[in-house]
Amino acid sequence: MSVPRLPACGAPVAPPGVRYDLFDEVYRGLLGAGRAGSGYFVLTPPQETRFLFVLGGLPCGAGRGRGNHFSSTLIGDFFAAYAKHPTAPLLFCPADASLVHGLLVLFGGQPSVQVTSDLVDVQGVLERLAARGVGSVLALRDREQVHLALCPAGRPARVYFVPDGAPPPPDQDPRDALLAFLSAR
Repeated sequence: MSVPRLPACGAPVAPPGVRYDLFDEVYRGLLGAGRAGSGYFVLTPPQETRFLFVLGGLPCGAGRGRGNHFSSTLIGDFFAAYAKHPTAPLLFCPADASLVHGLLVLFGGQPSVQVTSDLVDVQGVLERLAARGVGSVLALRDREQVHLALCPAGRPARVYFVPDGAPPPPDQDPRDALLAFLSAR
């Protein structure tokens, strides 16, 4: 099974030997103790990958990934899958609030347009989005990797690339970073 790779805002943490019955302890260790952390858990049982999204220390959504398809699920579905596969590999990926919101959009909605980047003028698409002022999340897929560009009012404001989701240098415009990233591929 191919495991989708999403951006994170730091190095993913693989808690050693985590079992379902120890999840609360791991959760508190990563997100508790007065920290209002954000990020997402990735559970990889057979056949599909499960995700639990955390914002401000609290679960705010869940989803599943099967191949190139993402869908939103109930938070309880993450725990049901974990209970069914109590020793499945678990990973925690830190993420800022903007990235978590972008991922929730990715998992919660159907794309309005799907195109292959080598068949479309991406700069032209960005110009049309900006002219319309339409807020959007661009999901850029490269095999199992999914990169995100958050575009409020149609203009790239934040970009997140796999593997580390590190933002571009502060002096680089997100739009320029996105176009440079695409042209390099």
